[in-house]
Amino acid sequence: MKLVVGAAGAVGQEVVRELAARGVEVRAMVREFPSVEDGPLRGVTYVEADLRKPETLDKALEGVDAAFLVTKEMPGAVEREMAFIDAAKRAGNVRIVKQARLFASPDALSILHRQQWQIVEHLKASGVPHTLVRPQAFMQNLFMDAPTIQSQGVIYNVMGGARLAMIDRRDDAAVIATTLIEDGHEGRDYAISGPALVNYQELTEQLSEAIGRPVTCVDVPVEGMHQALIGMGLPEWTADAFTGVVRFAQEGPPQIRTTAVEEILGRPPIPFSTFAAEHKAAFQPVAVTA
Repeated sequence: MKLVVGAAGAVGQEVVRELAARGVEVRAMVREFPSVEDGPLRGVTYVEADLRKPETLDKALEGVDAAFLVTKEMPGAVEREMAFIDAAKRAGNVRIVKQARLFASPDALSILHRQQWQIVEHLKASGVPHTLVRPQAFMQNLFMDAPTIQSQGVIYNVMGGARLAMIDRRDDAAVIATTLIEDGHEGRDYAISGPALVNYQELTEQLSEAIGRPVTCVDVPVEGMHQALIGMGLPEWTADAFTGVVRFAQEGPPQIRTTAVEEILGRPPIPFSTFAAEHKAAFQPVAVTA
């Protein structure tokens, strides 16, 4: 039995689907049972548990031999993930596959990287067998730019010239599923990436070709991003966190291209051109009806 923590999140949902597609018995951990019209995927059961209520975690871990751990990055995330690690230690015979940030450290520019460092250090100190999977940037992040691409044909770029090792979230999920299922991954720390390091200008050119219409990349200062996030009603902490990630990409260690996906999956990672072609409808102008 494989347990997926954060099964309602974007990555968690992909991991659940990937495991189910491989015929693996999956327990999807959620705070509330989802409303699914067609019922759960074959082989998937749901369990209600809450990282803020450690007493609910022991039942979720019953009969589990491996668990994937990822949660929403927010205030309190450190304590919540530590609570799960402690519960896994109590359960015994559970290996954790933890998604973490590459270059996490106690003095990183980004609070999200600092949080992840704390969690990983707790995991290492716990003695719980574990595997770390560290993606760097998701191609799916570009969906956040879809509204301005649709309406203006513009991507507003706050990353400057930073080169990103963008990976398709499906490859991330496939790596996680494989490390949950297969032996030989205990104690490993995998930095995973897409097939190339690209900046936003290059991404814009590839997207333009894929969707068949021009898209322009316009650089904006990171300070403008912070103000825009506050203007959208996001909490100060969230705006600071996102801004910190951008500054980290610009000023911290450069992202890296690795061969981990090929080595683990036995195939190359999905290129951005394929991602863009498959999702081009998301970036096309929306027809306005009278």
